[in-house]
Amino acid sequence: MVIALYHFCSEPGLRPGANAGLYFNKFVDWGESVGEQAIGSEEKKERKKNWLSRFCEFSFRPSDNLLEEYLNRRRKLAEAKEVECKEVVTRSPFVTGLGLPHPVEASMLWHHTLGVPYLPGSSLKGLVRAWAREEHGEDEDFLKIFGEVGDDEGRVGGVCFMDMLPVGEVKLKLEVMTPHYKWEGEGGVPGDWQEPTPIYYLVVPSKTKFQLCLLPRTPSDRNLLATALEWTLEALRSEGAGAKSFALGYGRFITEEEDASSLKRETPSGRPGETLVWARVLPKRTRTGLLVVELEADGREGVIINSNEVPDDIGPGESLPVESLPVEVKVVPVSPMDRITVRYIQGD
Repeated sequence: MVIALYHFCSEPGLRPGANAGLYFNKFVDWGESVGEQAIGSEEKKERKKNWLSRFCEFSFRPSDNLLEEYLNRRRKLAEAKEVECKEVVTRSPFVTGLGLPHPVEASMLWHHTLGVPYLPGSSLKGLVRAWAREEHGEDEDFLKIFGEVGDDEGRVGGVCFMDMLPVGEVKLKLEVMTPHYKWEGEGGVPGDWQEPTPIYYLVVPSKTKFQLCLLPRTPSDRNLLATALEWTLEALRSEGAGAKSFALGYGRFITEEEDASSLKRETPSGRPGETLVWARVLPKRTRTGLLVVELEADGREGVIINSNEVPDDIGPGESLPVESLPVEVKVVPVSPMDRITVRYIQGD
C-alpha cells in the first residue's frame, strides 16, 4: 500500500524556524475551500491581506542555524581569497520579485533553501553594471570587472557578485499600492473616479542588515575589488535594488558606518521635552494631503501634522527633523499599519 509522504508530516504552518519561502510559494490557503460557497471580491481582498499579515507576526530565522552557517562559510571563503565581506543596512524598504506569478498578485523572491528574502548576485551585478556604464562608460576598469563580448573573442569579468543575504532574523512589513485606473472592457478609458483596488505586498523594512560579498575570479583579479566595491556601494546607495527603486525610492542600502553616523547628526534645538528624530519623506500622502515619513531609527511610519510648514523643496527620499508625539492615528485604508503622529521642527 502506498501512502502519501505528507501523512507522516505535521500539518504545514508558518512558524519560527520554518522555511517561510516554501510556505509562501506552496501553501497558499486564503482562497475558497472545497465545498465553500463562492466568495465576493471584497472578501477575497481581505483574505489575501490576512494571509500576508501572517508573515509580519514574527521574525524569520531558518532552523538549525542554517543562515548563520551559510554566511560563516562564505566569510571563510572570502578570507581564503584574502578579501572581506561587508555588511550593509537597508536605508528604505526592500523587495524583489514582485512580478513573479503568485495567487496574491504581488509576489516576493525567497531563497530556495534558506527561506529568506534576498537579492540574487546576478541582479546585483546587473544593477552595478548599469550604474557604472552610465557614470563611467565602458572604460578599462569596467571591462575588467564585468567582462566584454567581442567578435572574435571576449573575456570574462574578474569579479564575482555573490547573493546578498540578510544577517540574523528577518522581520517583514506589509505595504499596499492602490491603483485607481483600470480598463473597462474593449476601448474603455481609465479614470480617477474609479474605485481604488488595494494590492497588498510584503517588504523587508529599513534598518535590516545584509551581507555583501564580492570575490575575485582569480588571484590576479584581487586589485579590481576596491573599485568594484566602491561602485557597488554607490549604486546601492543612489539607485537602489529590487522593485520600486525608482517610483518609491525602495532598495537603498548604506554601510553600517554611514548608518551609525546618520544617527549622530546634529538636530535643530527645540523646546525642552521635545524628542527630536530624523525621518525620511516617503512619496505618498494621506487622504487629507499630509506628508508621510519613515523614522530612520526604527522604520515606523509617521504623519506630519504640520505638513504645510515643510519647505516645498524637500521631496521624497530626503530627511528632515521631526518631533515624535505620543498620539497615534490610524489611517485606513490607505495603509494597513498604524502610523504615529509627528511634527516637523524647523532649524534655528
